[in-house]
Formats: sequence, structure tokens, C-alpha cells
Amino acid sequence: MDQEIRKGLAPAASDRSGIRAAVIVPAVCDFYFTPHRFCCLGARAVCTILSELEIQHALFNFPLMKKKPQRIDIPDDISYLKKQMLAGETGKLSYFTKYQRFGPETKQCARLVADSMPTLCLISCFAFSYAQEAIDLAKDIKELLPGSAHCCRWSWCQRLSLLFY
Repeated sequence: MDQEIRKGLAPAASDRSGIRAAVIVPAVCDFYFTPHRFCCLGARAVCTILSELEIQHALFNFPLMKKKPQRIDIPDDISYLKKQMLAGETGKLSYFTKYQRFGPETKQCARLVADSMPTLCLISCFAFSYAQEAIDLAKDIKELLPGSAHCCRWSWCQRLSLLFY
């Protein structure tokens, strides 16, 4: 397994409830990325709540697990943006020069999650423009762990109140 990715896994809390939760921040596909946007405060808040509830969990912050992005094709849904891109553009304000994946490929992310054998997967969606990555990851995890629960929600706190309180 890629050691760079393994370093990104957070330690688990004690287990009293029998639930093993995976708190997941999917890889991001976009033109540019700023690591400080992905400090994942929402996912970390969920981990804090899970710890307080003594629920075993692991945090998978996939956007920060690889140092270098992988260039990928622009999806058909946003291919109209190609005509706005300037070939060879460089400089501090040249953000829209190539489309990239920040983090491992979806199937590799799903495998890492599945290897932790969660009974519950909580998948973060930072912004609607990243929803497809969250949906694809949920499908891939479900394929590997058909008995595991998944929730793909915009609001962590709202979902947690339904699950645990």
C-alpha cells in the first residue's frame, strides 16, 4: 500500500458501542486546490463527537493524502470551460490551466476505507461541485462492503443528531 497515503489515516478512538465509523473526505477533482480549504473542520468535529460517544472511528482525509495531483480529463458536464482556458498560461493568478485529482483515485480510496471494515461510513461533501466524487466513492465502498451503511450529507451535525442523539 502507498505509504504516503497510509500516513494520512488518523488513529481510532476506543470502541464501546460496536460501531466502527469511517469519517471520509473524498478526493477532489478541480482546476486548483488550496490545502488550507481542506483542513476538514467539519469532519474533525464529527470525529470529536464520535470520540465523546466512545465510538471507534478513523478519519480518511483523501485530498491531503497525496503530495502531487494527477492530471485528468475535464468531465463532459463542464467541458464548455475548455474554450475559456488559455494554453500555456502561467503566473500567480493562473488557476484554470488543467483539471486535476487531488488525492488517490476513487477505487483506491474505497479499498482503504473497506480495509478498515467500518460498519458506518460518513462521507463529507465540502461543496456541491464535489458531489460526484462523494457519490462515486459511496458506490465503490458499497460494492466492496455491501452490508455497510453510508450517508452522504451536506450537514454533518444534522445527520449525527439523527444517528446518535
